Amino acid sequence: MSRYFLGLHGTDFSADELVINPEAFPDVRPGDLLELYHPGSTTNHLVLQVPRGDDFKGNLQLSIQRSVAQLFNFHLRQEVVAVKVDPDQVGVDHVELSFKDQYHSRSVM
Repeated sequence: MSRYFLGLHGTDFSADELVINPEAFPDVRPGDLLELYHPGSTTNHLVLQVPRGDDFKGNLQLSIQRSVAQLFNFHLRQEVVAVKVDPDQVGVDHVELSFKDQYHSRSVM
């Protein structure tokens, strides 16, 4: 269990939800899953897949998109725990889709 200082980014920096510094995560490869949470927290655990892109810029340890950070109450330069997790040990409990400026009739849904 390692602790890191969190950076936040917008889509102008990277389209990926998660950007990591390969030097800070030497055992993590693209496609692996990272679980992020506040130290001591038992709720609001966030699991993100490490992207295949090479978007790392600067001296950040890890960064997530601002929109994702707001949903999970993460803040800039906040200390977070980041743990590599086994894909067989995690699952999705709930999925919510949102459509903006699109018409969907009942028969389409």
